[in-house]
Amino acid sequence: MGWLVERKRTYNRRRSWRYAELEEELRSQLLSGRLTTIMDNRKLGSFLHEIVIHRRTFDYVTLKFV
Repeated sequence: MGWLVERKRTYNRRRSWRYAELEEELRSQLLSGRLTTIMDNRKLGSFLHEIVIHRRTFDYVTLKFV
């Protein structure tokens, strides 16, 4: 959890950073499975994996990925 808190703090201080750097780090954490372990929530980890790794969009009307 400390990783995410620190990255958010750093990102908020340096607005000149591109979000792509933060996204790439999040992607790395998801691929390694560390983020899911940190969150201790397999469903949320799977949800984020679909969005960040597979670039899918969640349709809240149908409650499915598109």
